[in-house]
Amino acid sequence: ERKPLPHQVEFVTAAAPPPEAVLAKLEEACGKAAKDPAVTDAMKKQGTLIEFLNRKAYGDFLQKNDKINADLAQSLGYKRK
Repeated sequence: ERKPLPHQVEFVTAAAPPPEAVLAKLEEACGKAAKDPAVTDAMKKQGTLIEFLNRKAYGDFLQKNDKINADLAQSLGYKRK
């Protein structure tokens, strides 16, 4: 059985857009946790490498990944409905 780490964050949701201060605090805490040797060592043992991306970098990553997937789907003959 996998036991979560004290600072493990898998998914965060909110009923309404949180204030900027809350987002900044979460981003800072996640960035710190991603650099914590206890976290990185535990994740490495599970076969997972951590690469922390802040909100902007993660948004850029998703946009790039979405384009790659859309281009791949189109090359395979899939079309959006």
